[in-house]
Amino acid sequence: MIPYQLILTLNRTTVASLVLADFDDAFLNTEISVEVARGFNRHFVAYFAHFDHVRHVITDRSDLTADMTWAPYDLVEDTGRKITFHRCA
Repeated sequence: MIPYQLILTLNRTTVASLVLADFDDAFLNTEISVEVARGFNRHFVAYFAHFDHVRHVITDRSDLTADMTWAPYDLVEDTGRKITFHRCA
């Protein structure tokens, strides 16, 4: 089985992602490298940036500013509870 990803839009602002594959017992439950994590994060940021109607993302704060400013966003505000970005024109 070739690995593939399913994306399900739950509502106008929420997306669920499921990755399916048969790794023939070669799957290891280990921590991924920083580069692989950055690739996954930027994959989701790209979805976020592509669709105008997606307005919120719930995620960890670590590297969020670096990933969002890599995409077409400017940092507006960073408080203890939330980080606000504005899509570049």
